[in-house]
Amino acid sequence: MRSFLARFSHIRLIEAVHGPFTVVDRRHVLLNLPDPFDAAEYTTSVVLHDSQLAEHLIGSFDALWGQAASGQEQLLAAWEGRGAAPRGRDAGGAG
Repeated sequence: MRSFLARFSHIRLIEAVHGPFTVVDRRHVLLNLPDPFDAAEYTTSVVLHDSQLAEHLIGSFDALWGQAASGQEQLLAAWEGRGAAPRGRDAGGAG
């Protein structure tokens, strides 16, 4: 995971994101809704044309992005501690 994140600096980790969304042109919002029978799946999307909602969601994204920057190391350490580190990694972190 660390080598992947080192190659793609535009990706950050966060423990959970509630309600995935996409904002287009700062005025169109695509909301992905969970399946009523399986909350782990998103089977329905709704497009809204609402610039105020779009701006609010952009602010929410920016806050999550900032949280991810400060909490990513802790998430990686916890993930590695559960034995999820790639095979072949030594204890010193060299891959």
